Amino acid sequence: MDILFNKDWTQEEAWEAEVIYTANGGAILSINSPATRWHALKRIDGYQIRYDEGEKFVLLLSIGICAEFNFIMPEWVADAYLKSLDPILRYQCNDLNEAFGSPTPKGTNIQATRKKYELEGLVYLYARDAILKDPQRTIDAGLYDEIGKKFHISKTTVQEYCKSVIKKGCVPLSEVKRNIDSPRYQILKKLRLT
Repeated sequence: MDILFNKDWTQEEAWEAEVIYTANGGAILSINSPATRWHALKRIDGYQIRYDEGEKFVLLLSIGICAEFNFIMPEWVADAYLKSLDPILRYQCNDLNEAFGSPTPKGTNIQATRKKYELEGLVYLYARDAILKDPQRTIDAGLYDEIGKKFHISKTTVQEYCKSVIKKGCVPLSEVKRNIDSPRYQILKKLRLT
């Protein structure tokens, strides 16, 4: 099945394409689905902003997305890669972190960072699914406290994890609630709650 997608789609347009894709036998949110591929390109756009702000390591994350999805590297990725590679080839760097940036900035608590990496997506999905199950559910300290107990973290940490995932491109919980009747969330309800 030919998968067409457009980087310039809105999120809703990507989901409309996803609905058509799944109606024609495609697997929802698979690596080849329009919404997944659209979201991957949006992540690269977000990484470009972070790279321009000095966060060098996101270049490797962008290259990883290009490899995973078989994308041609955007021009900024190719240029930044060659710029980072040059000092390595000229023996002007002591290690790869010097050229590509460290995945963990100095002073990072690696255990806390690993815990956040392992849990933040799950915490967000749990919150989103709670809203899908009960659209009248308020997004408040009670919800965060309930989720915190399930994952053995504080309600403040739950809120921080949800904000972090939303910053990376996931839909804000208030928007999920507001658009609960859209085709996108009807599909998610069927997938997640059956």
